[in-house]
Amino acid sequence: MSIISENIKRVRIEKHMEQKDLADKLNVSNKTVSSWECGRTEPRMGMIEKLCQALGCTKADLIESPAKTFDASATFELALHKNGGEAHPLNLSYLERELVLAFRAVDPTTQDNICKLLDIKKDSESLREA
Repeated sequence: MSIISENIKRVRIEKHMEQKDLADKLNVSNKTVSSWECGRTEPRMGMIEKLCQALGCTKADLIESPAKTFDASATFELALHKNGGEAHPLNLSYLERELVLAFRAVDPTTQDNICKLLDIKKDSESLREA
């Protein structure tokens, strides 16, 4: 697989899109999208621009090597969301997972500052339970 094929698949999955959804947005067949993702063929530059629009990403997201390795599943199920005492799995992209891990790694004061910056109300006890 080429970098482009891996990135198309990674970004598509991060955007919670099926191959057919992407194909419909681009007016191509889902076999074409599959062929790109398997590395049998690569989209031309004009199609890469359309891919970026459809996926809401930059050309660099598709043609450059990702800074970190990509997990093939592209999602991580974590029981983080608590609603009425029940934990519900969340599907997180690689970036979202890295943000959660980085947030957990910093001290409580920094966590408070991040929450203020993002206008997230939290109580300190529930945050430390997760």
